[in-house]
Amino acid sequence: MEIEDEFVRRTKEEVEKAVTKELCDPVSAKTILSEVDQLSTEAACEERKTAIVKVLLISTWTQRLYFVIRSVMMTLISAAISLVVIWYYVTMNFTQLFILGIFLFVVSLAISRLFDSMIVRISKRIVRYLSKHKRLRKFILKNF
Repeated sequence: MEIEDEFVRRTKEEVEKAVTKELCDPVSAKTILSEVDQLSTEAACEERKTAIVKVLLISTWTQRLYFVIRSVMMTLISAAISLVVIWYYVTMNFTQLFILGIFLFVVSLAISRLFDSMIVRISKRIVRYLSKHKRLRKFILKNF
């Protein structure tokens, strides 16, 4: 019993580490669930499976929100710089716009990476808030 509780705790820690670094892939989720299946078939095991599935679900929501927030941030940065450059030059040809687009993508990507830890924290807070508001969560996850 104590070993299983330790397993759940370690799994939660590993998933949270994965969330802050990279996307949690479905293969690792299946591996975790198969390990839980091997522990036992007791009712306590079902409880632990449910807890692990909730942790994986929350990590998925966090990643989806992280992607949306980061995309919006990159879009706003690119739009602001584009507005300034186009306002300054008034007219641009295709080559200039192409080079500007590449430059803007690189700059917005670099800036959004600087705020990566802050974006992860904001995403986790939003997920905690959405876990209490089921209708809003369904709407956001369905439409974004």
